[in-house]
Amino acid sequence: NILYTDHGYYEIDHSNNSISLSYIGLNYKAPNLTRYRYRMVGYENNWIDVGPQQRVFLANLPPGRYTFEVQAFHRVGGTAVTTAGLDLVVLPPWWRTVPAYIGFFFLFAGLLVMIDRYQRRRLVNREKERNREKELAHAQEIKKAYEDLKAAQRQLVQQEKLASLGQLTAGIAHEIKNPLNFVNNFSSISMELLDEVMEDIQKAKSGLQNGEITDVLHDIKANLAKINEHGTRADNIVKSMLLHSRGKSGEKIPTDLNNILDEYVKLAYHGMRAVDKSFNIDIQTDYDQELPKLDIVPQDVSRAFLNIVNNGMYAASEYARSHSDRKPVIYIQTRKVNNSAEIRIKDNGGGIPDEIRDRIFEPFFTTKPTGAGTGLGLSMTYDIIKLHDGKLKVDSKVGEFTEFIIELPITNNEGN
Repeated sequence: NILYTDHGYYEIDHSNNSISLSYIGLNYKAPNLTRYRYRMVGYENNWIDVGPQQRVFLANLPPGRYTFEVQAFHRVGGTAVTTAGLDLVVLPPWWRTVPAYIGFFFLFAGLLVMIDRYQRRRLVNREKERNREKELAHAQEIKKAYEDLKAAQRQLVQQEKLASLGQLTAGIAHEIKNPLNFVNNFSSISMELLDEVMEDIQKAKSGLQNGEITDVLHDIKANLAKINEHGTRADNIVKSMLLHSRGKSGEKIPTDLNNILDEYVKLAYHGMRAVDKSFNIDIQTDYDQELPKLDIVPQDVSRAFLNIVNNGMYAASEYARSHSDRKPVIYIQTRKVNNSAEIRIKDNGGGIPDEIRDRIFEPFFTTKPTGAGTGLGLSMTYDIIKLHDGKLKVDSKVGEFTEFIIELPITNNEGN
C-alpha cells in the first residue's frame, strides 16, 4: 500500500506502516562478494550493515518524512560501488492531520464555550436560587412585620377607642348625675304627695271635696312622667357608653341622627370639663327636626361625631388661650340636602394650613403635642363615613375656622 505521488515521494498509510524493501547491487564479476548497508534518514541516521542480505523489513514506522538510503560495496577493499535513495512519507492518522487539529481546536473551543455557558448558567441559577431564598426570607420578614404592624394597628385603634371612652367617662358621669337627681327628687316629692293624698282621702271621708285630691294625683302623674323621662335619659347614656366601647361594629338600624349628635356633643363637652375645669365653649346647634331616621351603625357614627367634636372643641379652646379677644365657639348643624343628611361641625379655632390639609385623614398624623393624640381619630372617622357610603370634607381658613361637612345617604324607611 505504497502510493507514489507527483511530488516525487511515496506515501504510506499509517495503518500499513510496516514495510519490506528489496534492493540489489549488480556486480557481474563477483556477485557473491557484494555487501550492503542501509540507513533510514529521519528515523535512524546511522548506517546498518546487513551483509549480503538484499531485503530489509522496517516495522511500525511512525508518521513522518524519511529517506531510505542503501549502499552496495565489494567485500574486498570495502569500496562502495553505488548509493541509492528512496523518499518515503508515512501519513499520520486522520486525527493527527491539520484539518483534524483545526476541527479539534474548534471542538475544544466549542466545548469550552459550552462548559463556560454551563458554569455561568449554574452560577446564575445558583445566584437566582440564593436571591429567591433571600427574597423568600425577606418576604417572610415583610409578612411578619406586616402582621406585627396590623396587630399594633389593631392595638392602637383599640387604645384610641379606650382613650375616647375614658375621656367620656367623666362626661357620662356628669350627664347621668342630672337625670338621676331628677329621678331622686321627683320620686321623693311623689312620696310626699302620696302622703298628702292619703290625708286628703281621710279628710274626704269627713265631707271635703275631691278636687284637691285630683290636683295632687295630677302632680304625682307629672312627677312620674318626669321620672320616666330622666330614667330613660340615663338609660340612653349608659347604652351609648356600651355601644361606644364595643370592639366590633354592629348592624345598621334606623337612628335619629339629631339625638346621638346632641348626646355626644354634651358628652364631649363634659369630658373636656373633667380634664380641665377652666374649659368652656359656646355650643350653638341648629338641628333639622324634619330630618328622617338614617340606617347607620349608631356606635360607629357616634364615635365619628365624637372625634370631630372633640377636635373642634380642642382647636377652638387652644386658639382662644393665645387670643384673649376670641371666645371659643363650636357650631353644629344638621339639614337634609337632596337625598342626604348633611352634618356641619364648625369651630372658630386656628384653622388647618393648606400644606397639611390633605394629610389630616392619614393614620397616625396629628398636629397635637406629643401625648395629646394618637393621630387615629380622623382616620377612623374617615373610614367610618366611607363604610356608610358617605362623604367627609373639610373647609378651613387659617386663623378663622375649620368646618367638617359629613354627608350620609338617606334611605327610605317605612314609618320613619
